[in-house]
Amino acid sequence: MEELTICYEYDFALTVRKKNGRLYKNHHIGAIGISFSTALFDAYTILKKQKCEILAINHVKAKSIAFAFDKDGAAVKISLKDRPPVMPDDYEKELSRLPKKH
Repeated sequence: MEELTICYEYDFALTVRKKNGRLYKNHHIGAIGISFSTALFDAYTILKKQKCEILAINHVKAKSIAFAFDKDGAAVKISLKDRPPVMPDDYEKELSRLPKKH
């Protein structure tokens, strides 16, 4: 099996608190990352710019492959069915790895 660098596009359904103090229990945001944790950090930084706080991860779905490269750096066309991402079992554990609000 050849070595590939694959970046996935995820759809996160989150419970967030916005800057006005309101709680949204089904806030969807798209993020990309090589792994689930890097995509979650991408979603975190997007929401941090909007002054939103992630309270919980409701569910996550991998939408597509954003891009893929082989070990030589050439672009490769693959489908999500061929190489599905590894999804964690415990979303709370992944959420606890994010930087804390001070």
